Amino acid sequence: MDSSSCCKININLASCKSLKFLRLERTEITEEWFRNQQVSEFVSLETLILRSYKISTRNMCIRSENLKCLELKLCADPFVNIDISVPGLKKFVYGPGTSAFYHIKMTGCKFLKILELTEVKVTDRLIPDKLRKLITLEKLKFFRCDFMLSNPVKLYLENLISLELRGMYCRAESFEVESPNLVSMSYSGYLMPSPQIIAIPSNAHINADIRSDCYNIERLAGVPQLFWSLQRSVSQLF
Repeated sequence: MDSSSCCKININLASCKSLKFLRLERTEITEEWFRNQQVSEFVSLETLILRSYKISTRNMCIRSENLKCLELKLCADPFVNIDISVPGLKKFVYGPGTSAFYHIKMTGCKFLKILELTEVKVTDRLIPDKLRKLITLEKLKFFRCDFMLSNPVKLYLENLISLELRGMYCRAESFEVESPNLVSMSYSGYLMPSPQIIAIPSNAHINADIRSDCYNIERLAGVPQLFWSLQRSVSQLF
């Protein structure tokens, strides 16, 4: 649903048992909609996309047995607690403008393979509380995320195949990602005074676009520190 006009639509759930795809855009979702667990009533639903939505509750609960893909983008309220209880969820896309990521509880999402985060503040709390628990993750994408890490952080994801760090801004002593099965990595971001460290296996395909926000030669000399234990050449563009 995508409309600039205001209207109220009631959907007869009894007639939507075969619905597999649902997208709500520029839509206000009421507290009753979540309290009655309307998502779970769509028993065949596999993809749910909420964009530019407004909700009138502090607690959003999404429960589904068959949901495979969930996208939450541009929520009007940044202080919503979100409880996702979707055991079969494979892909989760989140942000920008939504709640802080640590307000999200992902109950039983043990088979998540794709996680895409946009304009999310990555803190020391986010890494151990959320990312390290996603042991089945195969694709991880950060887009224009602000890494605010007060301590060196190491993230080990054994099954990760693809890693994308786009428009990255890192204020951290080190951010180390160790992924023995990684085959593809893309990086674009600004070079900070203390470059983050990324551990990459020698069989990975690397595409690096490293940018500096100044012309300090000493800063640029630290570029090789970005890639640790890397045994092949990397194309660096400035």
